[in-house]
Amino acid sequence: MNKKIFVVDTSYLLELFKIGKDWEEIAHHAIMAKFDTEQLNNSQFYFPIPVLFELANHIADAHNKQQAIKSFKDLIDNFLDEDMPFFITPCSNAESIKDFIQDLYLTITRFNNEFATQQLGLTDVSIISEAERLAKKYKLSATVHIWTRHKKLKAKEPHSEQNAFVRELQ
Repeated sequence: MNKKIFVVDTSYLLELFKIGKDWEEIAHHAIMAKFDTEQLNNSQFYFPIPVLFELANHIADAHNKQQAIKSFKDLIDNFLDEDMPFFITPCSNAESIKDFIQDLYLTITRFNNEFATQQLGLTDVSIISEAERLAKKYKLSATVHIWTRHKKLKAKEPHSEQNAFVRELQ
C-alpha cells in the first residue's frame, strides 16, 4: 500500500479555516501542516457532501463570516482544479430519487442501529461509509484514514493513522 487517502471531517475544516468559538491556534497550524505534507506526498482528500453542508452551517454562525466564506470558496475552487487531489463525494451513488431515498433509508437505519448510541451523527455515518467504500475500492493499493478531531469517529477509520491529531469534542 503506497497511496494515502483521507476522508475529511468538518472538525478539521473548522480548525483549518478558524471557524467557530472552539478552534485552537495550535490545531490550526498542525492541521494546515498535515494538509501541506500530504499534498506533497500526492495523497488524495475526499469531502463527503454532508461535511460541506455542515461546514456551511458553522459559517452561518461564525464571527469571521467573510473570511470563512472566502476559505470555503477557495476549497470549492480546489475541487474544480484538476491538478488538485481534492474530491467531493456524494452520500449516494443513486441514479434516481427513488434510489437515493432507498440509500438514505439504509444510511439512517445504519445510523440508528450502529452509531446513534455512540454519539456519532448522520454526517459521521456518511464519512465512515465513504472511508469504507474507498478502502474496499483501493484495498491493495491505498491506506484510508478519516481526518477528524473526534476520537469516536477516528476509531472507525479503515486503517489506523500514525500521529493522528484528535481531541474529544464536547
